[in-house]
Formats: sequence, structure tokens, C-alpha cells
Amino acid sequence: SGMDELLGTESKKYEISLSSTMSRDELARHGVFNSIEMAGDNSFLAESALSANKLTEYIVKQQWGLTRFTRHEVSLEQIFIDLTTGETKTSSPSKSI
Repeated sequence: SGMDELLGTESKKYEISLSSTMSRDELARHGVFNSIEMAGDNSFLAESALSANKLTEYIVKQQWGLTRFTRHEVSLEQIFIDLTTGETKTSSPSKSI
């Protein structure tokens, strides 16, 4: 269903930084990643079907020197807010919560 695709249940995106100099190709050879792209010096945006715990475990085992690992996600709520308030943001009064 369309909602499942939005939520990306099959694969999750993670931002990974390593202390070792790994190339994208070297990382891509590992089956744990569905896709991987450079996000800066020694940092990558990786897509994996593994849970965060399982993936960090794997990376640590490889001894790549994991320095940063974050789940990369745009919340659906934020997307919805952007879609609905995009045009009116500037003119709408700020509400204190």
C-alpha cells in the first residue's frame, strides 16, 4: 500500500561516520546495505533492512571505527505540516504551546 512505501518499512536510512577511510564501493560490497551514498568525508547515507542495533553491531564487528550513527528520517508529521502550511507560514500568527 502507498502508506507502507511512505514509511519505508522495508529499508531504513542511517547516517554513518567512520574513522577509517572506507570507499563507498568497499562498503557497498557488504550485503547489509541496500544502498549507500557519500554524505561527506568518511560519512555515508546508508540504506539497510537491518535494525539500528543489528547494523551497528555489524559495523563494530568490521572494525571500521564507527564514530557516528544516526537514524535518518523525515517524520511524516513534518512532511504533512510542510505540505499544509507551506504557503501560509509567514502570515500565520505564532502560537505559543
